[in-house]
Amino acid sequence: MPYGFRFTVKSSVGSRSRSWRRGVLLSRKSALKVLIDTSFILPALGVEVEKEVMDTIPHFRRFEVYYSELSILEAMWKILKVTRPENLSKVMMGIESVHASYKHLPIPSDAFIRAVELYKKGHSDYIDNLLYSTAQANNLKFLTIDQSYIEFLERNSENGHIITPKEITRVI
Repeated sequence: MPYGFRFTVKSSVGSRSRSWRRGVLLSRKSALKVLIDTSFILPALGVEVEKEVMDTIPHFRRFEVYYSELSILEAMWKILKVTRPENLSKVMMGIESVHASYKHLPIPSDAFIRAVELYKKGHSDYIDNLLYSTAQANNLKFLTIDQSYIEFLERNSENGHIITPKEITRVI
């Protein structure tokens, strides 16, 4: 799980310790703010994902990255199907890594209603709709590789808050 652990380094002045992450976050003030889809959480939990996801994760250090507990819940549904009970301690470490590495984004009340509207427009995955609506309500980009969802949003003129891995690498 190379993308989620915190490291502490000694400052060159005095003996104060500081988290490398703090300096990175301070330099991100004007950076792109992104809510990640579940696909980008799965590797930290030990689940193999598409190369496109793995190639994008190293670029996260240049952005303010947010996650939703919904994504962890959705990831756990997948993990329940493929992980043996003896591997759950690794999953727990991965969840702790996500909590330590990314910023938690609560779901605003209006996002629930907005997600229902998207559901009624024809996309039956309420979790996708709720994640996108959460990003929209917080003026963040929603990073996803779900091409069918991106196409659904485009058909419904709703794609203003979507960003893809290709776009992430262009922003850099």
